[in-house]
Amino acid sequence: MEQLPGLLPGIAELIVFPVTVLSDDTDPCADSFVLDEAGVIYLMAIRTWATHAPAAAAPGIARTIAHFVGQVLADAPKERRPGSAGDAR
Repeated sequence: MEQLPGLLPGIAELIVFPVTVLSDDTDPCADSFVLDEAGVIYLMAIRTWATHAPAAAAPGIARTIAHFVGQVLADAPKERRPGSAGDAR
């Protein structure tokens, strides 16, 4: 349990970054730049929170990650990518 606060920012990055980063597949627009920056700010806040109050931050960071997954990824297209969790079956 002592390592959890240190692991959570990395987990958040693995979940958030692929969803919010600018894509090479489409032409960038104002919304894509905003989404990219929102992802960066979100991850910076989580890292700072984990650094300054690791034990107290763990439950809040976990809830924040779960909220992001529920709100953002639940509505994401369901395309399968090589190496995704679905390929592990």
